[in-house]
Amino acid sequence: MEKEPVIRTIDTHDYEELLLLVNHLHSLHVQNRPDIYQNASCAFTPDEFENRLNNPNNITLVAQVDGQIAGLCMALIKNGTDNNLVVSHKTLFIEDVCVHPSFRRLHVGTLLLNHVESMAKALGIERIDLSVWSFNETALSFYSSWGMKPQRVIMEKKI
Repeated sequence: MEKEPVIRTIDTHDYEELLLLVNHLHSLHVQNRPDIYQNASCAFTPDEFENRLNNPNNITLVAQVDGQIAGLCMALIKNGTDNNLVVSHKTLFIEDVCVHPSFRRLHVGTLLLNHVESMAKALGIERIDLSVWSFNETALSFYSSWGMKPQRVIMEKKI
């Protein structure tokens, strides 16, 4: 990597490059869990992208290197719960982290997560959550190295 990535929020001009990254991530899910994910020509539509841009509870960051988007982090601010049995608190749920294959192992993902963590702290958020598929051992290792710990396990039995 020639330069340190610049971390910034997305803008309207990022749709096509982000779509390539999200489609790449989606294809990994389709390949490993075709019983859940189906092939789609488009992981998110221009309208869904526009809604992401305009929703103040969405945080979408990109890491840009030499004008190219090297990675992205999409997150959602969750304000409390409707369940009176659960302590209500503000969390940040990371929906997706994806790094372009040519920028992997260059700390792009860590830079994105560190930046989103700083934003979360500034917003008074108490915890960052995410879910990761058990087949994605690379992601599991990456998130563990970033300091994440298992919170719960979702199990399944196919019938």
